[in-house]
Amino acid sequence: MPLSKGKGKKAFSSNVKAEMAAGKPQKQAVAIAYSVQRRAGKNISNLIGQDCVVQTTTGERHFKILKRGSRAGTYNLRSYHLPSEEIEGVTLEWAAPVVWIKRGGGR
Repeated sequence: MPLSKGKGKKAFSSNVKAEMAAGKPQKQAVAIAYSVQRRAGKNISNLIGQDCVVQTTTGERHFKILKRGSRAGTYNLRSYHLPSEEIEGVTLEWAAPVVWIKRGGGR
């Protein structure tokens, strides 16, 4: 079974269990889970200010502009249409940049 690429506690715990079920000693399984977790968040901070598709640790998916949150490891998600409805202080499982958008010209 592939390891979860998330940064949350649930993903970490799942990865430790998966590695131990595969026969790895507990300390090695924990080290692998930390490694996966560290790599999972590495590229998210490079996406600040970009259009992104994201999934929060609660499972919600959004298409938003990614902003830095007020605490380390958290992000704010800004909407295009209602900037006042910014989602603040969320932790992310993953984020992917949007490469191409065709905007409507009728405004």
